[in-house]
Amino acid sequence: VTRISEEELAQIFEVRALLETKLIRLAVPNMTEETYQRAEEICHAFIDATDIGQWTSLNWQLHACLYEPAQRPYMLSLIRSIYDKIERYLRLQMSISVGKVRADQEHLEIVKACKAKDVELAAELIEAHINTVCQALYAFLPPQQSQD
Repeated sequence: VTRISEEELAQIFEVRALLETKLIRLAVPNMTEETYQRAEEICHAFIDATDIGQWTSLNWQLHACLYEPAQRPYMLSLIRSIYDKIERYLRLQMSISVGKVRADQEHLEIVKACKAKDVELAAELIEAHINTVCQALYAFLPPQQSQD
């Protein structure tokens, strides 16, 4: 398995932020009580989960639940392909003790903003959530050796 360079990782997270903030802006006006209930159920399952594999699966389920009301299946599939590419890095980030706790809180705040129909706050929280993960990975990953 090849290691993603820091530059590529930064670009991946930049694309994630662009796509996911666009989708949440489109999704929030279409969300229903069923969306909120499902999102909250996933959040609580995520909080209760103790297995890293469950965390990444539940993390995707939550993000997909929040974005599906946007009715943009192609954009959602692009985000899914990005998740698949960086899943091992997401597992690493969530395995850091504060990473999981922070994700728990951020997910709940995002769902709360969606329930309030606060489109801009939801988008800001999604962007901050993505950037926090990226920064945590940079801080945790060993520095790359130069290839001189």
